[in-house]
Amino acid sequence: MHHPRPQLDHGGSGSFRTPLLHIGKGWWITTETLAFRSGDVVRVRVPRYFLCDLASIPWFVRWLLDRAGDSVYAAIIHDYLIEQVITSRTLADAIFREALITSSIAPWKRRLMYLGVRIGAAMPGKIVPPPEIIAKANREIARLKLELNRK
Repeated sequence: MHHPRPQLDHGGSGSFRTPLLHIGKGWWITTETLAFRSGDVVRVRVPRYFLCDLASIPWFVRWLLDRAGDSVYAAIIHDYLIEQVITSRTLADAIFREALITSSIAPWKRRLMYLGVRIGAAMPGKIVPPPEIIAKANREIARLKLELNRK
């Protein structure tokens, strides 16, 4: 039986561009809608202006996440699944691994990143943006929407 390869769609023009705007203190908002599909079962759509930290992994493996590279898409999808409580953490981590497979990341790095999210799953607590980050994100979102309406 043939299984279609997972697909990551960042809505770009074909050339890679990171769909993020840095808000501060390790927080980012997406500047475009992102979608991930694996076969007929897994479909994830991350909305534009989603606030994420890209680091649902322990500090000692965060250096693996290239915020200007392909791994950022997998990290955004993972953050979205966890934040929205759409699925279990185990399934979110498995989808993260699938999304990494679609990228050009070396297999050894993918394995370490996946191991990092699995270790992160065992860590207590939820990462919550501080109020000043939420306020700044809201201001940036309003500014981006205004720019989009002017076009």
